[in-house]
Amino acid sequence: MRDLLPALVRGAPHHEFHILLSGIYQKELLRSLPEQIRPVTVDAASAQLLRRLWFEQFEIIRIIRREGFDLLFTVNEVGTVRSPCAHVMLARNLSVYTTAPELGIRERIYLLGYRLTRGPVARAALRAADLVVFVSDSFRRVVNARLALDPSRTRVVHHGVHAMFVQKVAAAKGSDDLLAAKSRKAAYLLTVSTVSAHKNFEVLLEGYAAASRGIDSFPDLVIAGAITDRPLYMRLERQILSLGVASQVHFVGRLPHDELAALYRHAIAFVFPSRLETFGQPLLEAAASGLPIIASDLPACREVCQDAALYFAPGDSADLTLKILAVVKSEVEQERLRQLGLLRARNFTWDNTAARMIEIFEEAVARRRAESVARSGTMKALA
Repeated sequence: MRDLLPALVRGAPHHEFHILLSGIYQKELLRSLPEQIRPVTVDAASAQLLRRLWFEQFEIIRIIRREGFDLLFTVNEVGTVRSPCAHVMLARNLSVYTTAPELGIRERIYLLGYRLTRGPVARAALRAADLVVFVSDSFRRVVNARLALDPSRTRVVHHGVHAMFVQKVAAAKGSDDLLAAKSRKAAYLLTVSTVSAHKNFEVLLEGYAAASRGIDSFPDLVIAGAITDRPLYMRLERQILSLGVASQVHFVGRLPHDELAALYRHAIAFVFPSRLETFGQPLLEAAASGLPIIASDLPACREVCQDAALYFAPGDSADLTLKILAVVKSEVEQERLRQLGLLRARNFTWDNTAARMIEIFEEAVARRRAESVARSGTMKALA
């Protein structure tokens, strides 16, 4: 939303956009809003299930009627089931619709609870929405197979990539110091991902350790991302020790975007080992930054990268080893993938995303108005 909102304002200055935010949980986003986006603040307690359900199904309806909104844009799969105005929903989270073994035990327990408490509302809201937007076509196919949504009411709109990753920007203060402290070589392989079970770090570490074995001055592996599963992280630390690569693998945690952009710029290649994805935003960031990409052979990864990546079977560490060596040992291969990635990344901008979303918003409003009053020239929207 931080990237999409300014692009919506640029793309449709004749429309009026509002955003519903919690004064308790979303103060940072509230402070960073473009001045043209008008906040509607509430004190909804998201952690309290019954209060949240009441708010989504009754209070939002009351706000829509009070303010006279023409459109409700829900940015996740759980939303108002009976919206009094046109309703567009954004579906982004594949794990909600899968029981794949790629998920860890903790994640599966959490999702089981989610499906029991929130699943019925999520399914009802998606079926009731005027239009449902998916972040990838591969994700749309998975959800349609489970929910049998009307294909005429589904759309696919890819995310964009922030200009910070596309343009050459000055290195953030402290970035080079961080790199020097975390990686002892100028060149390193980079992975950007939260540390959670379905991100497939065990295979990443096995593949990297085998690739680096017996080779002097092999690039280090730098992993950037929030540690959301502490027990998993401790197991990975033990695995690193057992593989003998403790001095070569560096977890740097979650970084601000400017430091993350610097991290991309200085890497030799990007590795994306995930077992489960709806889109894969880091793939775009890496491509736009000019990095050769090695990615899991998943439908979502192929949809984003197409021919601008080397793919490996996500459960096969030996396959990953071969792909890492193919990139690290060949400057020709690095340059080939770099150029293909830069070319592919040009297709993904937030202005393009916003332009397509505006078309979808207007289509949804027109559908609702088709049998009533003639469509007016302006729209008042709540996100």
